[in-house]
Amino acid sequence: MTSKVEQAIKIAEDINKVKENDIKAKADQDAKESEEALKVQEKEKLDAQTPEEKEAIAKAVVKEAEDAKVLETEDKDLNDEQKTRKGVLLKEKEDKMTPDERIQGIKDSTQKRIDELIGKIKNLEDNDSKNSEEIKRIQTEKDALESKIDQPHKAETKEKLVSDFKVNLIQEFTEADKDKPLAERREMTDEDLEQFLLDDLPGATRWVARQERRRELDVEKFEHSLTQPTDAQKQAAKEFLDSQGASLKKLISKYPQILPSDEQKTRLAGKTQAEVKKVLMEESEEYRMCQEITDSDPKYIQQVDGPELVMAEMDKRLNKSGSVTLTEAEINQKIQDGVEAEIARRANIDETPASKGGKKVDKTVQKSSFEKKQDEIAKKAGLSQDSLDAARARRNEIPGAANNDKTSFEE
Repeated sequence: MTSKVEQAIKIAEDINKVKENDIKAKADQDAKESEEALKVQEKEKLDAQTPEEKEAIAKAVVKEAEDAKVLETEDKDLNDEQKTRKGVLLKEKEDKMTPDERIQGIKDSTQKRIDELIGKIKNLEDNDSKNSEEIKRIQTEKDALESKIDQPHKAETKEKLVSDFKVNLIQEFTEADKDKPLAERREMTDEDLEQFLLDDLPGATRWVARQERRRELDVEKFEHSLTQPTDAQKQAAKEFLDSQGASLKKLISKYPQILPSDEQKTRLAGKTQAEVKKVLMEESEEYRMCQEITDSDPKYIQQVDGPELVMAEMDKRLNKSGSVTLTEAEINQKIQDGVEAEIARRANIDETPASKGGKKVDKTVQKSSFEKKQDEIAKKAGLSQDSLDAARARRNEIPGAANNDKTSFEE
């Protein structure tokens, strides 16, 4: 009985195997026929091309290969014409990138430079070079690049965030207000605005003015929110300074002026971080020296005993010994100020205000004052001239509508 069952199973397996082989053979045959058909089509296309088209294609292929070689070659090995061409190609490539792709490109190029510096350092050390200053210079550049490589490209990021915010807000308000009277809406479609301009020019004029101001305020609020440190940045700054707590207390106790006083903070409120730093460096020798030292080598910021290293270097430059005694409350307050300064440093958001240039209005002298006013409002609202002209033509088809509009406007 068992042998018959086994035989049946074997027969079934053989049948399935034959079927599978047939299916595979059929698939292979179909693929082969499809490939051959594609080759025939390509050949027909080539045969149909004129000599001029073939020559143009050949030149394009050669040009593409030359461009690829220029992009791969270092600038020092290119002549002036090739360098110019490389700049054009890189700009075209960058324009096609998404913000995320641009950020990744910056990271990749930075990492490539870091790898080059590591190689130089290793080569100098392997050759037992006595040029320690050169090694230190390369090491400093490498450390600075490594500290930046994980940071997003903030200008690109901010530009994308603001752009996305505008688009999303317009879509959200347009949908939310679509059933409201035109004058009460925050946003509306181009078609509705065209009709609004034709039906009630004074009302549409006031609406566009309100809309422009509201958009400006919404964007300003959003951009301000981007300058505020995130909870993660605050926590990272706190943890970092907690690890340096004991060392930081010693530095602040001896050199309290490395942090701004209450009077200075009040006086400099509202200024940018760069402006505050410039003023404090002019007003305080201790602050200026501390900044110069910490900027000179990453170890002063990155090491747990970094503040004490700063203190030792300041002692050396000032030829100073002993200590200044502060109360525990004063030291704690100074440390809290340090936390806030570190949070601001880590946030490091671009604080440049967005430009708010106005748009010039193109006025055509042949048009009536009523039509000029319509053109002006439409342009401010972002409507194309073609759209407005089309809406105006539709309006003029209604008997008496155009005259009524002009009479209402003049009144």
